[in-house]
Amino acid sequence: MIKSYIWRIHFRISRPALLVYLILAAFIFTVEFPLYAENTIGKKDIELLEDSLAKELDAMPRDSFYLYKITGLELLLFDSPRFLYYAELKEKEAWRQNRLGFVCESFSDRAIYYVNKNNIDSFYFWKNKMDPLALENKEYNYYFYLANLEVQMLLEQKQIQQAIRTAQKMYDTARQYDSLEGLVASNMGLGSAMKEAKRYKEAIASFETAFSLIPLEETRWKAWKMDICQNLITICSITNEYSKGLEFIRSNEELIEFIRKQKVDNSEKKSFLMNEWVDLQIWKAKFYTKLGKTSEALNILDEIKRNYPDIANQKQQNYFLAMADYFEATGQYNQALDTFQKACEFMKQTNSDLNPAIQEQKARLLGLAGFQREAIEEYQKLNVLKDSINSAWLDSQLNEFRTIYETDHLKLKNNELELKFKHNQLTTSYVLLIVVIIALLYISILYLHIARTKKKLEKSESELIQEKKELIKSKESLRIAKEKAEEIRDMALKVERKESFFANMSHEIRTPLNAIVGFSNLLASDEEIDPEERILFINTINQNCELLLKLVNDILDLSRMESGKMSFSFENYNLSQLLSEIYSAHQLSVPRNLEFIKSIPEKAIFARVDKTRLRQVISNFINNAVKFTQEGHIKIGYQLEEINQKIVLFVEDTGQGIPEEHQKKIFERFYKMDDTDKGTGLGLSISTVIAEKLGGHLELRSKVGEGSCFSIVLPYDKELNINIFR
Repeated sequence: MIKSYIWRIHFRISRPALLVYLILAAFIFTVEFPLYAENTIGKKDIELLEDSLAKELDAMPRDSFYLYKITGLELLLFDSPRFLYYAELKEKEAWRQNRLGFVCESFSDRAIYYVNKNNIDSFYFWKNKMDPLALENKEYNYYFYLANLEVQMLLEQKQIQQAIRTAQKMYDTARQYDSLEGLVASNMGLGSAMKEAKRYKEAIASFETAFSLIPLEETRWKAWKMDICQNLITICSITNEYSKGLEFIRSNEELIEFIRKQKVDNSEKKSFLMNEWVDLQIWKAKFYTKLGKTSEALNILDEIKRNYPDIANQKQQNYFLAMADYFEATGQYNQALDTFQKACEFMKQTNSDLNPAIQEQKARLLGLAGFQREAIEEYQKLNVLKDSINSAWLDSQLNEFRTIYETDHLKLKNNELELKFKHNQLTTSYVLLIVVIIALLYISILYLHIARTKKKLEKSESELIQEKKELIKSKESLRIAKEKAEEIRDMALKVERKESFFANMSHEIRTPLNAIVGFSNLLASDEEIDPEERILFINTINQNCELLLKLVNDILDLSRMESGKMSFSFENYNLSQLLSEIYSAHQLSVPRNLEFIKSIPEKAIFARVDKTRLRQVISNFINNAVKFTQEGHIKIGYQLEEINQKIVLFVEDTGQGIPEEHQKKIFERFYKMDDTDKGTGLGLSISTVIAEKLGGHLELRSKVGEGSCFSIVLPYDKELNINIFR
């Protein structure tokens, strides 16, 4: 499966990433194989390499090459549970970089992993999660790879009809999205399914279609081309179409020769793709024998023995079977039987079972060689074997048809229920419409009646209204004057606030803008700046850009909060769990020289708050503590004051502390103790507004040289906590 995994991703590898894959591939072939032989040194080497690469990964910048490095670690650990960790890491990083192709790859990776572990449910979970994302973002290679894998998996489970359905669905999807790779993969899957269903003509048609769609000069499709040819040759052997089989063999030979020209020089051609070449020559010899061209078959077999004396046991087995066919065709039955027995010895070594064709050949050779009694026994065993295989095949097909029928029947019932539900909905809608129309008519009649009654009352009360007009006019004049005075006062306050706000904001915006413009002009005008200064200038520009962006975001948050446009979602939350999540999220941001402490009560306390906004306040406290604490500790926690019925969530530090004259002013907008501070001066102002929206307030205890403690005080709902812990 590792080979398939590497094949799937090789289309998208860039040049820098190619180096990572080549190094890891070389290591896998030198270490992974000893690992399977229970070589403990190989395991240690993999652990050391993983540890080294993981450390290098942590030190790398989070750029696109970072994703390729993670993929390299996946390749190294493909059979290990650690593979799932790196697949999840790749998914998170890919989402962060908005690299949706890598997101699809991470889903596909986990689906393949679970297929290897024979966990079918998990395979379908990740496949179903990936499919819509892959199709939507045109990452078709992942979609069709897993679809083809699903077909092969169904065939292994003998669910042939379901495999055919899946391949046809894959073909329809490939046509819909105009995917060449999908058309090739779907035709190959359909051919494999038809072959297992013994519908050989349709299988040949599907494989030939797949072969014709593959571009002639594309060596990257070589694995598919050779697989197609091998399937076609096997089918021709089953259907006794030997002349047609020879045509497919010649096509495969031409393909191997073409690949050899592209990949190796003349001195290595003989060994490159040797196993595939030997397989083809054995097939060719068999087909020549079946066609009566025994001399050509013998020449090929002699050439195999002469040029490839050290072929593997599986090839030796096939070679002796081809030799047995030759001796049988030329009437040398004793030699044929001896050669066949040699092939059987190799079958025993490789634990291969005798299939019906081999069993039939054995019985036939025994009869031709004069061993009639043994031949009869073998024919009897053959009949039992065929009956057993046919019975098992028929049972599996009947079970599958039964399952398909039940599934279709269930779908039909669901469709009927859905139609019935829609019909009921439509009927209900009609009834509601009639009720609404009747209600509108009743309201209209009632309105007309009220209008007439009102007119009568207006006429009778006209004199009284006339008398009261002067009083109403005087009251109205007084009200208008009062409203105008209040409007003038409010306008004056708004103007004063706006002037103060814009003055502060223009000052805060001008500072980073001046830095950005100044250093940008220096970079543009002075070409003799040394590289270190240039990097310093660029970093300064970036820092001021980030500061400007944070300032704008803080201003927008503050504006939305004060205008009431920012919504708050109140729910009952476990404060211990919330503080633990905040603690975990900030562990990496707290410098290592500081002790980061969490203090929460043994019994959790619940409060009705907006979790996101409360997290924002606590995170702002922690960020300020990190900024102004050089040594000592930072402590977060909360406690219940039962007497005052209050919950106090705090962040305590051993930083420089805040002078008393600044302690009230720091909650004002844009206020900063030190103008060199990189913050916006809005964090505590925003936190104050959030605290008020949550029904609480902020508190501060600080002493210069000893540290500070910022708290948000929230009301304690005793009844809520009693109900939760019942």
